[in-house]
Amino acid sequence: MDTETLEALKGSIKKHENILVGTGRDKGPQNCPLCKMFWGYFGECIGCPVFAKTGEECCENTPYSDWQEHINDEHEMDYIDGDIIYCPECERLVRLEIEFLKSLLPASV
Repeated sequence: MDTETLEALKGSIKKHENILVGTGRDKGPQNCPLCKMFWGYFGECIGCPVFAKTGEECCENTPYSDWQEHINDEHEMDYIDGDIIYCPECERLVRLEIEFLKSLLPASV
């Protein structure tokens, strides 16, 4: 993993850690360092470590997509200001996303 990708991955981990402690919000690709680096107009995600792990675009089949589905199904929140943790299940899924993202870090980090 090159240095720029590693920094973007660390930034994405930090984004979710901030959401977990209540100091951040999720605005999808608008405030995701990995998305800013790899997400194309058609959502290709080629080169993203999440895509490399899952083979899926737009973080499908990750705890992130589970969290977004949960928010849409259970909370019906307006995305304009970004998503936060609304309930214990949100917290559990954000924790899982942090663990997932950390699992993508190279062993030497």
